[in-house]
Amino acid sequence: MPPPFWQFLTRRWLGVSPDLAQTWWGALTRSRWSEARTFYQAVLRYDAHPAPAQRPSEDKLAMSGLVEPQALMQLVEDLVAEHVLLRREGSMIQEAILTRLDATGAWREERRSM
Repeated sequence: MPPPFWQFLTRRWLGVSPDLAQTWWGALTRSRWSEARTFYQAVLRYDAHPAPAQRPSEDKLAMSGLVEPQALMQLVEDLVAEHVLLRREGSMIQEAILTRLDATGAWREERRSM
């Protein structure tokens, strides 16, 4: 089962379906490429601390860099290139990312409801 941060990122922030969130997580667990493994391990480490205040500052910093829009877009491309995620699924995830961006390519601040 994906950790709580994954649920927040995929469902609440990006607004992807539960099935697509699970598929993306499954692709991350199967990936052997270094960037995907780094992201996967960072998500697990981030959720290892139950309360945000208890999370080490380096974990917070790592996650802020890993969830930048460009980094997530590249992560999806890598998963497709590695053949652990279908192009159709990757495109749906990337579309969800793009809809959350402002004109400068930065995250819009409002969050989607579940």
